[in-house]
Order: sequence, then C-alpha cells, then structure tokens
Amino acid sequence: MIVDTSLSPPTGVGVASDVCVPLVAATDENLVGGKAHALGRLMRAGVAVPEGFVLTTGAFGAHLAAAADTATAPTQRRGEVAEQQESLLTTALSSCVREALASLAGPLLALGPVVVRSSAVGEDGAAESFAGQLESILNYVNKMSAVDVSGVEPMAHALPLHNVFREDVVEPSLPLEKVLANAPATDGPFFKVPKVLGADEDSAG
Repeated sequence: MIVDTSLSPPTGVGVASDVCVPLVAATDENLVGGKAHALGRLMRAGVAVPEGFVLTTGAFGAHLAAAADTATAPTQRRGEVAEQQESLLTTALSSCVREALASLAGPLLALGPVVVRSSAVGEDGAAESFAGQLESILNYVNKMSAVDVSGVEPMAHALPLHNVFREDVVEPSLPLEKVLANAPATDGPFFKVPKVLGADEDSAG
C-alpha cells in the first residue's frame, strides 16, 4: 500500500493511514479505488471538491477476513451469498477503523450533513467510468417524487417559451446570377451535379 502523507489534507480532515485516506491524499488507485482517486486528482488540480476521505481496500480486506472468521462452518462451505452478506453487515468494525472514522468524520459532521458513497474499487476506471451515475440520478428523481406538487400546474418547461420570428414581409430574392455564382458547375439557370443513380453523364436541376 502506498499512502502519500506529504500532501496536506484539507482543514478538519485528518492524516492518511492504511485504513482511511483524505481525498486530497488519494494518490494510489489500488488503495482508494477509482472514484476517490479521481476526486483526489481534481482536488490537487485546484477544483472545488468538497472535503472528504475514503476507507481503503486494506480496511475492506481486513473486514472481509474478520467476517469470514465469524461465519459458521456450514456457511463457509456452502458459500451462500445471503449469509455471507449478513456476516459482513453484522461483524463489528475493527478498533483502528472505528478510531480513524471518528477522527476523520467528526470534523466534517460538525460542519453539517455529509454524503456517504459506496463505490467499487474500479468504478471510475477506464472501463467503468459511468458506473453508479445512473443510480445517483434515479435517487435524485425519487427525492423529487416526494415533493408535494398538488398545487402546481403541469408544464413542459420550467420557463415560458416564446418563438422569435421576423416579420413576415415579402422581400426581393437574390438575383439568379448571385445564387449561381458559387456553384462549382452550372447549366444555364441550373446547378449542375453528378447523377446519383449509376449514369455516366451529369444532370442539371
């Protein structure tokens, strides 16, 4: 695992460790996953990304191992997904992860609401750059569905639309000479173009 501790974390976010890394120090994609790695690059480039941190793959691996230790022998033999998921959810976090979470999350929680995002390690990799975005959009739509709009008239657009047309006034057309001036070839008052359907001679029209 490589953690760049030389980078100064944002105000209120603690230092990097093997289990938690501030986004600004998320330089090892294998350790922090594609999503956090991409956010870290944006922060280091000066883009206004909210402060945050990421639990590392090391922390996840340790939790998987702890959950496997607590799973029953029949579950381990059968490899039943539902029971393994239950084991992951009910296994307590290690003390080092709990301490790191308290240290990093405490200052952020003191500032107001936070967003918790669960992402796969390769989520923002080259092959899966849009993974999770559809789910995020659908979640926003669900939140909007909860708003009471009983007194709001249905509309096609949030703002009124007005077509802008010029006055319908008859004006002189361009002279034929000017219309044909930029044509690559002409035949009297016609544009001369190649025939489309298999004839050798040109056609005019």
